[in-house]
Amino acid sequence: MKQLLRMVLVVFLIKLGLAMMPSFQVDMGAWLAWAERLSSVGFAHFYSDDIWTQYTPGFLYWLWLVGKIGWIQPLAIKIPVIIADMLTGYLIYLVVRKVSHKWASFAYFFYVLNPVVLFDGSIWGQVDGILTLAMFASTYCLVEKKNPYWSWLLTAVSLLIKPQAIAIVPILGLATLVKYGWRMLVVSVLMSGLVILLLYWPFFPQNPIMGLLSLTQKMGVSYPYTSLYAFNLWSYVGMWTPDSTRLWGATYFAWGAGIMAAVFAMLFIKNRKGLVEAKNMYLLFALSCLIFFLFPTRVHERYLFPMFAYLIAYVGIKKQKALVVVASIITVVYSLNLYLPYSYYEPVTNPLKNIAVEQWITSAIPWLASAQLGIFIVLLFWEDIEQWSKHYFQLGTRRKTISQ
Repeated sequence: MKQLLRMVLVVFLIKLGLAMMPSFQVDMGAWLAWAERLSSVGFAHFYSDDIWTQYTPGFLYWLWLVGKIGWIQPLAIKIPVIIADMLTGYLIYLVVRKVSHKWASFAYFFYVLNPVVLFDGSIWGQVDGILTLAMFASTYCLVEKKNPYWSWLLTAVSLLIKPQAIAIVPILGLATLVKYGWRMLVVSVLMSGLVILLLYWPFFPQNPIMGLLSLTQKMGVSYPYTSLYAFNLWSYVGMWTPDSTRLWGATYFAWGAGIMAAVFAMLFIKNRKGLVEAKNMYLLFALSCLIFFLFPTRVHERYLFPMFAYLIAYVGIKKQKALVVVASIITVVYSLNLYLPYSYYEPVTNPLKNIAVEQWITSAIPWLASAQLGIFIVLLFWEDIEQWSKHYFQLGTRRKTISQ
């Protein structure tokens, strides 16, 4: 145990050291400016049409505190993210420990030292790690603790941090319905809605419902494009193409929504019998995040980040080296996806910027998108592949025995 704690301390120091690297200036500048604004004008006057403030209020509470105590610097953003990453890793450890202590330790370090996690939080300075902690804790409460109330409460917190947490809602809703019934689902959803309104209230004290609807509408139309640097299905059409463009009578936006709905339906039908089995749930949540990233329009490159917590938990549960390879491949591909916009928008003074690498990644986007789509298909049919492999191996063993 002492050795494990020392290793955890080393991990923290590594992540803290990386936090000294240059942040993504656009995002970090927004965080710190919002901290100053919140400390000076308060919650009720934060949102304005005069400046860009189209962000849900979940993380804004922390920025208000940062502004009030005068800790307006990048580490005020990065340290909470580092802690959140390590807590998510601990939850993954608890999940996998039920099947293997060895694989639990592997899964923990595979997550907290994953290049995607290190780059997004410690270097970029984004808060996807905090979002992922809330999302994974939500599913942990449902799957491991059998507590849908806490699960949906944490889902509400996730949605307040970033709306893309909606990626897990279809699986969460269906699992709650199947295991606990309509009444529990309705009560849980209503409770989540109430929590969301209560936390919106300080920002829209006159009418939190209209404030929520207005902010959601503004965020929804901010980036009406096919892909916002996400290497997904729409990479083949072209990123930053208006999704009002029509194909066979329907807009790209409608095509994306329709394809996403169809794939979700296929996922539900394929897994209808094993929906609430704990070993399958983490794979289903990973696939749900992949669907939300790969098929609709208006997707940013960072929307896939929470998927890694679910995928790594599933890798640990299954204890299969082949799955480690799959997770490693998508880690490499997605790391390149994250690096491209970071490098592209950073000034030449940033030592991590590399124009030659940017150009290579840009030329390889169709291949990288194909790799992520291919991994989705592999994971979608992983249980079938596993069964086929076992059958083939047993058949081969039988034939070898007979021939001897």
